[in-house]
Amino acid sequence: MTEDNRRWYHTIDLGPQGVTAGMIDLRGVAPKVLPRDLAGRRALDVGTYDGFWAFEMEKRGAAVVATDVEAAHDADWPPHRREHLRAEADRLGVELGLGFRLASEALDSKVERVACDVRALERDAIGGPVDVAFCGALLLHLRDPVGALERMRSVLAPGGTLLLLEPVLLGPSLVRRPYARFEPAETPFNWWRPNLAALRGWLRVAGFGRVARRGFHRPPAREGMRQWHVALEASS
Repeated sequence: MTEDNRRWYHTIDLGPQGVTAGMIDLRGVAPKVLPRDLAGRRALDVGTYDGFWAFEMEKRGAAVVATDVEAAHDADWPPHRREHLRAEADRLGVELGLGFRLASEALDSKVERVACDVRALERDAIGGPVDVAFCGALLLHLRDPVGALERMRSVLAPGGTLLLLEPVLLGPSLVRRPYARFEPAETPFNWWRPNLAALRGWLRVAGFGRVARRGFHRPPAREGMRQWHVALEASS
């Protein structure tokens, strides 16, 4: 089962089927970020990829819907990198949704995966509002992170919560002034890497109220991918 996908992004424990050879292992972070009990709540995983966070929320009792773009070619890649990245995705045989499908079958999951770009996210696309939305390591890959946060807020039920786990500039986060590094000239498919103040600012500008920090985390990852993340909880 785990060998059927050559490009696992998430490390996922599939029980008797084994553990996927993911590029990042978030299993130790999940208990520190997600509520222990999500029973009776409807949850959304934005940019699900292989589905790690969707399945973790389902384990905690939530009814979960997960969204992602239809295909790798639909990602919000910087224009000057787009053709190269499309060719590379084709060469590597990247099939978005394959890992999710294999993991879902192995876990006998009921998570619904919906092809929906975060830039077009709306309640009708996911069958109505959600109580909890989770977004992990997605904003740095978007040209307009504030617009994406607005779309996430639009699908939350009154009193709903957004949980965010996003790569962050650790050193610049020690100061209170908002700062974000523009990265398309330095990396293949990143746009913005903020400090903590900028990330908080993005959330507030997008219309969120209280923003609480839930710690800094540096999960195990493949060489060159290990980086600091910050977990935030924002109320709608």
